[in-house]
Amino acid sequence: MPTISDPASCRAALLQKQAVQSVGFNLQRIRVLSWNLQKAQNSEALYQLGILSSEMDLVSIQEATLNEAMLGGFPNFPAWSFGPGYQTNRDVTGVMNLSRFPALTHCVFASTEPWLRTPKATTVTRYPLQGSSATVLLVNVHGVNFTFTARALAAQLEQFSAMLDSHDGPVVLSGDFNTWSDARLEALKSFATRHQLTLLGFDVDHRKIVFGHELDHVLVRGIEVLDTSSYEVDTSDHNALRVELRVTAAL
Repeated sequence: MPTISDPASCRAALLQKQAVQSVGFNLQRIRVLSWNLQKAQNSEALYQLGILSSEMDLVSIQEATLNEAMLGGFPNFPAWSFGPGYQTNRDVTGVMNLSRFPALTHCVFASTEPWLRTPKATTVTRYPLQGSSATVLLVNVHGVNFTFTARALAAQLEQFSAMLDSHDGPVVLSGDFNTWSDARLEALKSFATRHQLTLLGFDVDHRKIVFGHELDHVLVRGIEVLDTSSYEVDTSDHNALRVELRVTAAL
């Protein structure tokens, strides 16, 4: 599967109709885990990820490191995709999806931190739904961070705005959006309203909070929410989010 980095080409790929899929996610239950792994700096992080993801269908990771331990450590996820962000001479980190089924479309975009001049990655990935020609779109975002205003974050969201307009199936938007200010959170909420996305709450909410605001979010469209939960962890500076979803009959 080729990686698409041009927005117009990504939108064109998403407009291509799919045949009814014999293999794909169960419309009645799609379980998604989203977690900023903090580059797995803690030696037990991947072990804890294995436990948390053992019953998941899709895993949306921010600050994943592209290495053998990451790619070979999760045999229950035969498919993976990656969007590179920050790079050193030794490592490449970015956003990664682990999936039980291969993606049909995979797009990668990068946004530059205005101050640090380092990239933050976003992936737009489309997956099959079993017994349906509809597909589910997963957008995995690691939001730009070190700015006084919300303009850079809003611009990052606009990178995939046209893709959401093009996709007529269910959507899951997840990640670490770095919404640590009123302005940043409002930028995300405004984007969600424009695209008819629902910003999910968590009854037991252990999400990381900075300046009184949660940083990590899951937003959905065209999907019924069956359950939400969050997990306190000791291997990252972010806690993990879990949602259980069902595709609505209208799709």
